[in-house]
Amino acid sequence: MATDRQILERVPVELDAHVAMIAEEFRLGFEEVDRVPRPAVTVFGSARIPTWSDQYELARACGRALAEAGEAPPEPGSERPGPRF
Repeated sequence: MATDRQILERVPVELDAHVAMIAEEFRLGFEEVDRVPRPAVTVFGSARIPTWSDQYELARACGRALAEAGEAPPEPGSERPGPRF
């Protein structure tokens, strides 16, 4: 997987290779999503949100509410439910 730094750096790249790298990341992501039992809920966010921000607290509240409703997402790299709040 590409690091944030690799993605954000503005260096000349081979466009076809760059597109192929992004396509591979999407493919891997979709393979993981395909393994999630249905129905499921996905919440997208950013690791760049500071833990003290309102958005961070809202995301935690959203995840907590989803977990309490029985929609606990699997932990990254795991097939078992196990939200960490």
